[in-house]
Amino acid sequence: MIFFLTILFCIGLSGNLWAIICVLWTWLNGRLPARGVFRYMSVYIFLLSISDVFVLIMMALGTAYISTQSWNYSLTTCKIFWAADYVSKLMSNAILASISVERCLAVFKPVQVSGFKNQIIRVFIVVVIQLFFMAALCVPVVYYAEIVEMEVWPEKSDSEHRHHGQKEIVEMCRSDMPDDVFPYYVILLVVFGCLVPTVTTWCSYVFLVVRLGHKSGANVFVQAYRSRVAVFLFLAVTIHFICTAPMWYSMLAIVAPDWLWAPSGELIQILILLPYVNCGVNWILHALMNRELRKASSALLCTRISQGGSYAVMSLTPSPVHWNSPANRHIKSSSSLKSLLNEKKKHAVELSI
Repeated sequence: MIFFLTILFCIGLSGNLWAIICVLWTWLNGRLPARGVFRYMSVYIFLLSISDVFVLIMMALGTAYISTQSWNYSLTTCKIFWAADYVSKLMSNAILASISVERCLAVFKPVQVSGFKNQIIRVFIVVVIQLFFMAALCVPVVYYAEIVEMEVWPEKSDSEHRHHGQKEIVEMCRSDMPDDVFPYYVILLVVFGCLVPTVTTWCSYVFLVVRLGHKSGANVFVQAYRSRVAVFLFLAVTIHFICTAPMWYSMLAIVAPDWLWAPSGELIQILILLPYVNCGVNWILHALMNRELRKASSALLCTRISQGGSYAVMSLTPSPVHWNSPANRHIKSSSSLKSLLNEKKKHAVELSI
């Protein structure tokens, strides 16, 4: 078990850091997707990778806890461990739900928000609200987290040691809530941490598919949404649900054994590991989504340029040609405009390579 967790940590941490570096490299090198929806989706992918990194760090701390069979850190570290573990897991659900809602809103367009700065502010506000709400859900866990001294038999104790009652005293980091509080807290956690984000995600995708079905198939915006970005995002949501749903079910089975089948202790340990496995391999989908974002955005720009729209001409950044420069003020004829469009189209194709 320790070997498996170590390998998972190394692969997951290196992969998620690589995905984060790829997104940052895309931003810093001026290859930011030109379409607004693709821009803030890249921000959400960046946040998802950071959330997975925090989950893996907590897994490493928990692995050391399991290997030593004792908590060798302070009480503050114990509380931080429980808080970070819960918040990072809940944030993955919340961010995936936010991505699906943003994609749905981009198609329905109930409110027009222009400018990349305004979109980043909106994403920042959404993430801050989610963090505040998730932190509020984790307050009981942090409050009841404490270091408990327990007497255990030595791992290699023989019958003589057991006969004389020679036990070891170890410190454990636990969060034991009162019996009259724990069931209600688990139900609250499952509802707002799992059911609400999951239902929101799937409903958003249903509405998105229905809406796209009423749009023209020749619409450039619709074609962009039918790209492989949606496929990878759908896979990420599905895999995340498969890996996290058993963990939430096991929590409900503990508080409702009369209505739900309670898994064995060994099976519960496996179910608890599934979210860590998800975070360890999610970076593959994150990296693929980031690549498809660049391709879809470049294809969208090239298509708009071929249609001769002024929006496409003005939206290309960075541009090797400036409209207001003294050297280009003489551009009046259609032939000059056509050559300018071809030059910008060539520049957009180079960005997508």
